[in-house]
Order: sequence, then structure tokens, then C-alpha cells
Amino acid sequence: MKKSVGALSLLIFIVALQPLPLQAAGYGEVEIPWKIIIAQVINLTIFLSVVTFLVRKKVASYFKERYQNYYDLVNRAEKAREEAEKIRSEIQTRLQKLETTADESVERAREEAQAMSAKLEQEAKDLEQRLKSEALKTADIEVEKAKDKLRQELLELSLKSAEEALAKTVGGPEQKRLQEEFVTKIQVVNS
Repeated sequence: MKKSVGALSLLIFIVALQPLPLQAAGYGEVEIPWKIIIAQVINLTIFLSVVTFLVRKKVASYFKERYQNYYDLVNRAEKAREEAEKIRSEIQTRLQKLETTADESVERAREEAQAMSAKLEQEAKDLEQRLKSEALKTADIEVEKAKDKLRQELLELSLKSAEEALAKTVGGPEQKRLQEEFVTKIQVVNS
């Protein structure tokens, strides 16, 4: 927002200084339309304030919702990890009990523990992949939004620049000639 205000101030300053080279070259005095400029600045300020006021809550709620989603995912991952640790400790307890029994029982318990451990590790890896994927998707969305905003600003600046260039190139005699040509064509069409 501060950058936009700074850019706007710079643009107004540049526009205000445009007549000075014309005066120095002997083209006559040109008055700066301060009333119009001030009215436009006030209108722009009001517009930006209204847009900020209207969009602020939606943007805040969006980011709050995203934060809550990430917080929930982290909590679920933490609970899954705690559950996995609990199961692991139970398995270790069972292993200790089974070690006192026959070798056959011990071997079977180890296989169960390894299978369960592998399953839990795979679930943890899957959850980690989903979290990373969500984070990457969110980052991509934010980058696209920023790109769209930059494109829009570039388009607006290009239009303003083109208008200024057109205003500079089409001057007195050229403008009169174009007006006369336009009037002639309108009269031909109306006849």
C-alpha cells in the first residue's frame, strides 16, 4: 500500500512538471489543473480505502482458515506420532514378555513389530508428503495471485503511459486536422 502511494505521488509530480519544458521552449504558458488533480487524488484515496475496507475481512478470514487447516494437520501428525510411540512401547513390552517364552514366539513377535513399524513409518511418510504437497500448492496459489496483481498493475501503467504519449504526440495542428477530418466523415455519413 505504501509503495502504491509513493508511486502515485511520483506520478502526480511528473505530470505536474510536464508543462515546464513546453514553457521553456516558447510554447506558451500552460496552467496546471490543480483542482482536477486534487479531486482525482481524493477519489483514488476514497476508492482504495473502500476496497481495503471491503476486502480486509475476507483476506484475514482466508489466512485464518489456512492457518487453522495447517494447525489441524500438525496436530493430527503429532497425535499419530504419539500413537505410534505408544504402540511401539506396547510392542517392546510384549517383546520383553515373549523373550522369556520359546524362540518361536519371539520370532513371531519380532515379525509383527517390524510389520507394524514399517506400516507406521509409511503412514508417517504419507502424512509428511501430504503436508508438503499442501504447502507447495498454497505457495503456488499465492505466487499466481501475486503474478496476476503485477500483470494488472503493469497493464494500468502501460495504459497511462500510452495515454500520455498520445497526448504528447497529437498536438495543436495535428489535432485540428484530425477533428476536421472527423467532422467531414460524420457529415458524409449523415448525408
